[in-house]
Amino acid sequence: MRRLLLLIALLGLVGLSTGCWDQRDIEKRTFVSAIGVDKGEDDDYVVSIQVPIPNQIAGSASTGGGGGGEAYRVFSSIGDTLLEGLGNLQKRTNQIVFVGHTRIIAISEDVAREDMASIIDGLRRESTFRRQLWPIVVQGQARELLMFNPRLEQLPTLFLMDQIRTISQLGILPKLPLGDIYIAMSKTTEDPLMYYVQANEEDVRLDKLAVFNNTRMVGHLDSEEVIPLVHIRDRRRGPDVTIPVEPEKNVFVTFHPNRIGTRIQTGYENGKPSFRIRIRLDGRIIESTHKGEEKPEHLIRQVEQAAKKYYETLAKKTIDKLQHEFKADVLRLGTKFRNRHPDVWRTVDDWQEMFARADIDVTYDVRIRQTGLERR
Repeated sequence: MRRLLLLIALLGLVGLSTGCWDQRDIEKRTFVSAIGVDKGEDDDYVVSIQVPIPNQIAGSASTGGGGGGEAYRVFSSIGDTLLEGLGNLQKRTNQIVFVGHTRIIAISEDVAREDMASIIDGLRRESTFRRQLWPIVVQGQARELLMFNPRLEQLPTLFLMDQIRTISQLGILPKLPLGDIYIAMSKTTEDPLMYYVQANEEDVRLDKLAVFNNTRMVGHLDSEEVIPLVHIRDRRRGPDVTIPVEPEKNVFVTFHPNRIGTRIQTGYENGKPSFRIRIRLDGRIIESTHKGEEKPEHLIRQVEQAAKKYYETLAKKTIDKLQHEFKADVLRLGTKFRNRHPDVWRTVDDWQEMFARADIDVTYDVRIRQTGLERR
């Protein structure tokens, strides 16, 4: 009898453990690859979603290579919040709108400059959104970023993802996933950054950064102004730069940095923080317009001095903009100051205000390791 009862119990457990009781058919979901948020007419948001159409994408198994039609569609709706806008879009679709595979969230500059607190709150509370998606501020309408037509990809989101991945690997821009932005917005020692793009019908220019003071955008850094930020904040080598050696003689040199070393010394003098930043760049000349009259040794010294001046001028411009125009510490200097001077940090009420008064000195040491080939 005991064996019979045990057998019945085991059979019951087997019955409970088989099958997919909570299955969700992926074919009954509307996958969202990108989201756009624009300002509405009545202090609300226009929320747009980009939805790929699998049987129209080249290589799709259902059609053996794509159906030749549009690879995606863009739908828009209005809501007082991001999630309400998505909820209103759900009422207009025949399947469950799923944002777990969303890779891009585009925010118009108007929305970013007003305040992104409610949008960030919605993204953090809705656990379906991945922390590895890429937030992007768009100059103009965010919906345009969802609808531009890249010639190299069928889906704009795939093009943008590859573009961000390539640019961050090259050290031109830092990696700025949503999770890192959450962390920056929750700290009192630093301010967030986001990618800042310009889009038209066929092209996207990604070489600038939007600067935030907590959850509100206060401005942006141009492509050249980003270079010292990448050196200081991320210790990345940055892009190739064309340096004016003797502009009056039309002598320019393109410098390719290979290695970088960044040291930051902190201090506290006369009631304000001080930072001494020393950056060492080793690189090579990959292009030059000089006519070959100079000896190689003289040319190397000349280029090193010109590069030093070029980088230090850029750094001064960038730091002046961050301190006095934006009052935003996107360099993460506040974190270093707090870690090295905890007693002073306990007396700090407003780091942004103290950052604006900080004494920041940046010097470069540029070394040319290769001059390249010369034609005789």
